[in-house]
Amino acid sequence: MTSFNNRSGGFVLVAVIWVLASMALIVGYIAGQLETLAQQSFAMEADKAARLDRIAIESTALYLAATRTVSHAGIRTRPFETDAGSALEMVSRNFFASSGDELRLDNRIYEVRGGHGLQLQDAGSLVSLRSDGFNRLRKLLQSHELTPARIDRLVSTLTDYVDRDDEPLLNGAERAEYERAGMLPPTNRFLVNPYQLYNVMAWPEALDELPGLFEEVTIYVADGENFNTMPSQGPGKMRRI
Repeated sequence: MTSFNNRSGGFVLVAVIWVLASMALIVGYIAGQLETLAQQSFAMEADKAARLDRIAIESTALYLAATRTVSHAGIRTRPFETDAGSALEMVSRNFFASSGDELRLDNRIYEVRGGHGLQLQDAGSLVSLRSDGFNRLRKLLQSHELTPARIDRLVSTLTDYVDRDDEPLLNGAERAEYERAGMLPPTNRFLVNPYQLYNVMAWPEALDELPGLFEEVTIYVADGENFNTMPSQGPGKMRRI
């Protein structure tokens, strides 16, 4: 009887240990799942907050651009007051004078709500990717010290990519060349995004070497010379084309 009782007690002890171990594993698994769900919930909440902040920032910037006047320095954040004290009197010798409260349009970074950054760039002072002849684009590539032969190749392929014919220029490329290279054919229309240059033959390699080029070009009609909003190259250095 004593031996049987000892065996029974040992079996019960082992069973209890197994039950406790199983419960510990189950509790650990549930705790891990709850922690994962909590982290996902926090991430989703942070993402929604960031989206709302972005909408608020963009709306504020668009409101200022639509309702405020522009000085030589940028978009004023306060209504403009003329010498006569009327915000509606647009003729004034000080109209374009800086008031010190402007949002600069030279791509500088402003720290705004939520720890986000706001950058505004006047496209009119950039180099247009839809210019006739791309003369300013040639000068921009020259300023980056590319060889004349390479510049001619880049300009020719871009011209063939946006023109409406299928006849390649001397150093250009049309549908047949793209098909042989396994690339998407030219769209035969103006670019809708600067990053579309990656689809233009010979440009991907150049862009890998010139990562800052996207800050100097635009898909809009531009080619102005506003030295207040031109992008800088290096500390305090302004690139003039």
